Amino acid sequence: MESPGDPAPALTRGLSLLQILEREGASSLDQLTIHTAWPKSSVLRILRSLEAFGAVDRDPASKRYRAALRLVPISAGGNRLHQAARSELVGLAETTGHSSELFVWDGTELVMIDRADPDAAEVVVRNRVGTSRNLDELEAVSQIVHAWSDTPPCPAYWAWVEGGVRGQLNAQAVTQRIETARQGLGDDLAPNSFGIARLAAPLRGPDGGLLGVLSLARLHSARTSNGDQRAAAALTATAAQISSRCGCPS
Repeated sequence: MESPGDPAPALTRGLSLLQILEREGASSLDQLTIHTAWPKSSVLRILRSLEAFGAVDRDPASKRYRAALRLVPISAGGNRLHQAARSELVGLAETTGHSSELFVWDGTELVMIDRADPDAAEVVVRNRVGTSRNLDELEAVSQIVHAWSDTPPCPAYWAWVEGGVRGQLNAQAVTQRIETARQGLGDDLAPNSFGIARLAAPLRGPDGGLLGVLSLARLHSARTSNGDQRAAAALTATAAQISSRCGCPS
């Protein structure tokens, strides 16, 4: 019998609701109650918890709920990468004072599988585990994918430019940023609309191919010349250590 304080049933139901919303799209409370055959009060309580976590949002006009996160199974390769990187992810966040993010690359999609936030700093990063990066946004993380894998080019690229607005990139700018990332470090052109700018480095396997990406997400106000240099050095050193653990030849 379930104990009253057992979190497992609520977690299982929350995951089930996310799966339904992924499959069915935006749904009303009544529709979700029918799909689950649970009491409406239980469905509403779980939805509110998911909404507070940022996994679900509700349209104020239609009153329908939709999934704000996707449930993405982690592949065997992703699990190995996670095991190799977990302790370094936490250490990198504490050393730099910035959020560190771990992405796995499966050849077609780049998905965040873990994140570590520094204990002594305000957490402002909105990216959550399970989110997939948009490869036509040529920011630090996607720069690494385009530089270190054979993914086909996108029809058009854009990036955040000064002032937190989106700007299209011409062919010369795209080539320059990808070539720079081939040296081992991707860097955002400018902070995004939330004031976050990232650095990113490749994580490589035994054949030197891309396994994933390690990134640092920094508040624009926290960026300084010396601080950025230290953060970049810590990031590249940590990425090299993780890659070595994954069998990448030095």
